[in-house]
Amino acid sequence: MESIFFWAGTLCLNVLAGIIAVYLYCLHGDLRRGIVTTFEITDAVTMYFPIEIVLQCVISLLMLVKGDVFGLLLNLPMLVYNIKVLVRKEYKCHALFLHEYMEKESIEQISLIKTTFYGGVCLYCSTRFMGAFFDFLTQPAY
Repeated sequence: MESIFFWAGTLCLNVLAGIIAVYLYCLHGDLRRGIVTTFEITDAVTMYFPIEIVLQCVISLLMLVKGDVFGLLLNLPMLVYNIKVLVRKEYKCHALFLHEYMEKESIEQISLIKTTFYGGVCLYCSTRFMGAFFDFLTQPAY
């Protein structure tokens, strides 16, 4: 029963981190259409990247505590990247003009990679959740 709650919680945390990555990726489409400015994007990155990094650390810590080696190995590359970004404070960037923003590391490409990553981890967590749920359903009731 506890594994159902574990996988449901891990799935929810992954969905939240994925929503942040999708939001940051969609902001770049809005930038190309002129709906948002570069300052608004860099402000959103400065505000939401630390939240996403904390969510990723919690997810990896939960995988470590649960003893799910495959899930931990799946999360490890993104965890290392996120810790590097957090330690170097690379998420803190402000740009007023488009050329200043383009000189920085491609946040759009990173957001697309993170969106794909969180989609894969959500798929993994949802299959593990369904497995735990079906195991719970097939247990004898005595």
